[in-house]
Amino acid sequence: MGDNRLSLDNMKYKLVYIEWEDSLGGTNHWKWESEIDYKEHERHAIHVSVGFLVNETKRSVFLSSEMMRLKLIGGEPGSLIDPGSIPKSAIRKRKVLKI
Repeated sequence: MGDNRLSLDNMKYKLVYIEWEDSLGGTNHWKWESEIDYKEHERHAIHVSVGFLVNETKRSVFLSSEMMRLKLIGGEPGSLIDPGSIPKSAIRKRKVLKI
């Protein structure tokens, strides 16, 4: 039987590490302007996402955390977990992972 180990070097989709910034405030209900604490709304969160880069557009990258392994090497994936999008304008750091 052949070697069935997954090789990231031969994959169509690269494994990437992305640090990105997102807003952390918001109340989702109406307030009088005088009630708003703008300092509270200045807080931002730094997210760390790791996944397969399955698509990239001018404005966004799309990561999937899992794919079916059987068709991953040398072909289209049979299935993948619904990819999340990250706006490129929010990305602080991006690196292709080598393992």
